[in-house]
Amino acid sequence: MIIATAGHVDHGKTTLIRALTGSDPTRHAEARERGMTIDLGFASMAPRTAGESPIALVDVPGHERFIRNMICGIAGVDAVLLVIAADDGPMPQTLEHLQMLGLLEIDRGAIVVTRIDRCDADQRLRTLAAIRALPSTGLLSRAPVMEVCAADGRGIEVLRDYLVSLSRARAPRRSDQRFRLAVDRSFALTGVGLVVTGTVFSGQLAKGDTVHALHAANAVRVRGIQVHHQRAESVRAGERCALNLSATALSPDTIARGEWIVSAPDSPVSKRLHVRLRCVEGVNLRSFHRSRQSLRLHLGSCEVGARVSLIADTPQRTEGAHEDSDTRTPPGTSLLAQLLLDRPLGAVWGDRFILRDPAARITLGGGVVIDASPLARLPAGITREQWLMPLEQPDFVEALCGAVALVPHGIDLDAFCANRNLDREAALSRLQGADLVMIEANARIQTFAGSVWRRMVRDLTARLAQWHAEQPESAGMPVMRLMRPLLKPLSNRLIGRIVDRLVLEGALAHSPAGPRLPDHRPRFVEADEARWRPIETILLSGGMRSPSVLDIARQLQVPRYQVLEFLTRAARLGRVIAVTDSRFLLPETLARCEQQVRDLALAGDGVLTAVALRDATGLGRNLCIELLEYFDRQGLTQRDGDLHRVPMLD
Repeated sequence: MIIATAGHVDHGKTTLIRALTGSDPTRHAEARERGMTIDLGFASMAPRTAGESPIALVDVPGHERFIRNMICGIAGVDAVLLVIAADDGPMPQTLEHLQMLGLLEIDRGAIVVTRIDRCDADQRLRTLAAIRALPSTGLLSRAPVMEVCAADGRGIEVLRDYLVSLSRARAPRRSDQRFRLAVDRSFALTGVGLVVTGTVFSGQLAKGDTVHALHAANAVRVRGIQVHHQRAESVRAGERCALNLSATALSPDTIARGEWIVSAPDSPVSKRLHVRLRCVEGVNLRSFHRSRQSLRLHLGSCEVGARVSLIADTPQRTEGAHEDSDTRTPPGTSLLAQLLLDRPLGAVWGDRFILRDPAARITLGGGVVIDASPLARLPAGITREQWLMPLEQPDFVEALCGAVALVPHGIDLDAFCANRNLDREAALSRLQGADLVMIEANARIQTFAGSVWRRMVRDLTARLAQWHAEQPESAGMPVMRLMRPLLKPLSNRLIGRIVDRLVLEGALAHSPAGPRLPDHRPRFVEADEARWRPIETILLSGGMRSPSVLDIARQLQVPRYQVLEFLTRAARLGRVIAVTDSRFLLPETLARCEQQVRDLALAGDGVLTAVALRDATGLGRNLCIELLEYFDRQGLTQRDGDLHRVPMLD
């Protein structure tokens, strides 16, 4: 369990941690000299009995100038100790820290009143009354108020017992999410190499596993793990740890505070985030939306510049109010917004953040990430607000089913899982029984809602039925002409897999010309049947000495191109087979030729020549060459110089 301190500068946060753990969390000599925390400090409360888990304590700065370090320290913690000095009472930084805790939805912990030895009973009562007068929301609505004196130990043991009870009551974190560690420190040790420390936001990791620095290309191996300053074989969500990485290409300069160490190389990195943003009282976010003023986004251990673009739920102006009037945001207003970042940031669904105005040094709001990899273009007729509505759902299955129902061409399951920080295998186990259709291609899975898939099948069969009615002689419809209007963004390979699935389901059938309806049989229209009969007679009379296109044209006394065009269409129907561009044979005639070739090859030790075929059949030499070249292309024979070998006879 990880517990952070919060509160005004010089209210005794570091001293309190020292009293609880017996160790000094201050790392910087400058901080010791100045007597105040300027960066994060860490210590741990050792378990008192077997089976108890250690409790990590994070000491954060209280001074306003180091607020970015404070936000970094409370990111990802399980609980917080809001420290208030009895001789001072709640101060400005106390209120701002309390505000941030509410925005990050950290509502477990305790209100710790320190330095009770420095004031009389009346002052202590005034401080307790001031605490009770604070808005009873978030942490203040459920946290006990505990009085301690770090100097003489009063209340410390009671507080320690309470922290142990919090640790025991903590709900276990999900174990099926992918590993993510927010780096707050990195350094190199002689003989050890690169070490990074931070809070594990999700997942678990074992020694020897492969991880990635989110903004670096190469994978690195975990050489060692320390949890609470002790060597460990593994680490899991909700723990602080140090990782020793075998990274020759990386250095403390390339992996600094704000970086993520992740187990999956496809974890989202984006310059745009779609979020649910909650404003603090009195903030006019509409003005930031209009001016595109640069703000500061704090997420995990990262800080980055951001501009706010409101999507929906924008507060309405009162009637007659001017567009530029200073309309304030009502307390607790929740807005859908897009954050445009100065540089790419690693984030996933559910990450919580703080938004601050660096010029005014105030907190504007906070919220939760909904979509870390927003689509550049939504399907026609779908607004951004409609798209984000299902994505907000905390349940993975409900979110995916709601999203795919809006998209006619389906959703990439792997990209959706990456946004939710979930492995494919974990996602598939949850999706069993859901009304979804999944098509795999190029090691990716495209997911369709069952209702969308059935509607697509109806549309495709209707388009094919119309095609067959308009072109009855066509064996099928070109696949891209059929599928592309409905599935524009998808790759040709994926479309091919979709066609295969529809054939397997019996909705379509394959043909050389493209997909067709299963009961469709290509046919000539009545006028073409009349044209076919004399040509068929000529081909039948020719037998194996099939006449060329030119010979047929001369007999019918029609232009050659007309005969060629007609026979090409007849070939698509299967009435004839094109041996060359100028010679077509009836299927039964070609079958006799094939049998003749097999018989001759069998008699000639599996090989034959054009001359042998000519002598055995009496066909012309050119026709024999054309036939053998056709059989070569079909794989019946294999060319070997002047010989043609029948493989099945080898």
